[in-house]
Amino acid sequence: MEHNPHQGRIHPEDTQANSNPGEYNRETIERTAASVTKNVKGIVGMSGNVADRMTERLGNDNPRKGVQAFRNDNSLSLELTVTARYGENLQSLQQRVKSAVIEAVQPMTDLSITSVKLFVDNIEKNHQEESIA
Repeated sequence: MEHNPHQGRIHPEDTQANSNPGEYNRETIERTAASVTKNVKGIVGMSGNVADRMTERLGNDNPRKGVQAFRNDNSLSLELTVTARYGENLQSLQQRVKSAVIEAVQPMTDLSITSVKLFVDNIEKNHQEESIA
């Protein structure tokens, strides 16, 4: 079965990497969070670290780019690094991203999501005009 990014959820077999309740597949959660974040109005794309940029230069795509998931006991926190569209209200953008990510990720696990931190690595002005040129 394939992941449908429009639903913001993954199929149950993807979450069964471990047999214990509360265990989760971190990579699946990071992929889902990245996919959902990219679809939030005001997000141009995900930004990554040096390793992500090297992977891209080698012609490979990293679907988890810009996302890190951290587990602490029965909770989960996520850090997202993005490029935002110029003129966006960053507080509003943070709230939209947080809501979308929690809505997509929370049903995948019985862990509570304690934080969704958004780091704006870059701001692009007139993104659509630049991508057409």
